[in-house]
Parts: sequence; C-alpha cells; structure tokens
Amino acid sequence: MGHTTNSHDVARNFTHVVRPVDSEGEFLEETSFETDYWSAADDLFTTVDDYAAFLIATMNNTPVDESSAVLREQLQTDLTNNQIWGCDQVDLSPCPAPYGHSVGWFVFGYNGELVVHHGGNDVSEGAIGYFDPKTRDGGIVFINGPKGLQMWPKVVELIDPKQRVTAVFEALIAKYFAED
Repeated sequence: MGHTTNSHDVARNFTHVVRPVDSEGEFLEETSFETDYWSAADDLFTTVDDYAAFLIATMNNTPVDESSAVLREQLQTDLTNNQIWGCDQVDLSPCPAPYGHSVGWFVFGYNGELVVHHGGNDVSEGAIGYFDPKTRDGGIVFINGPKGLQMWPKVVELIDPKQRVTAVFEALIAKYFAED
C-alpha cells in the first residue's frame, strides 16, 4: 500500500478534492478537531456519488449476508445513560429507544421505527448518511464550510422534514458546540 501515515496533506496530495474553508473563504491548512481519542475514519475522503453508492449497497445488504447485515441494526452500546451522549445529559425528549451504537453505525428508534446513521465532521466540514431499514428512505449531506457540524441538521430538515435523525444531534450540538 505504501502509506506510512493516516494523515494526508490535502493541498499537495488531493488537488481534485474540495478543501474546507473558513468564514472568510480562505482554505484551511489544518482541519481536524483536537481530540484525546483515536478515530478509524478520521480524515476519510470520499465523493458524494461513492457515499451514495455505499449507502444504497448498505440498504441492499451488499456484499454481506443477512446475519451480518442484521448487526448494523442491533444495539451494541446503549447510550441512553451515557455521561456525554445520554438523554439526561442533553435536552433530548423523548429519548430514542433504541439509542446507541451498532456495528459501525449509530441507531435510534422512535415509535418502533429505526434510523441507521453514520457521519463525520471536522472543523470545516460535515458529512452524514442515514436511512430507515424498513422504508429505505434516507439521505446523504456533505457540507463544506464553517460550522459544517452545526449546519447539516438544518440542511436535512429542509430536504427531509419527516426524518427523525436530527433531534439527537441538535441536542448534542446545542450542549457541546454552543454558539459563541
């Protein structure tokens, strides 16, 4: 493979990739949040078309078998009472049930309907994909610009007003990324 690092110089190695910008429209050199934990998907690069194809393949359970596909809908880590994500830690009512992580996905349910979500963000970008396994309704949103994390729920609400994915993230954003 030849890779000796999990980071990339976007300006040098990915000249065809849209680069994050600040509020003045200037390209950002460093775009990662400073965290004290490791993330397997940090600085993952993809295209809207490829992410859409991935989400559709996931809904079609391709290329995994049914027993593996079921794991993305089964709760592995319950976040209901988690000290950071828990419903009692943020202004989130009603609390989804289930609410937590499956294998590689975030799952939450409302009135017996499940939402499967995956996303990521850094300082100046945000990307999410979500779907309802029964109806196969869902969407993807990529944001490039300041406050990508804070903006994607607003975009999802505009394009999919019946979805149930944004309430959780709006509560988390309000607590942990309050406007200055």
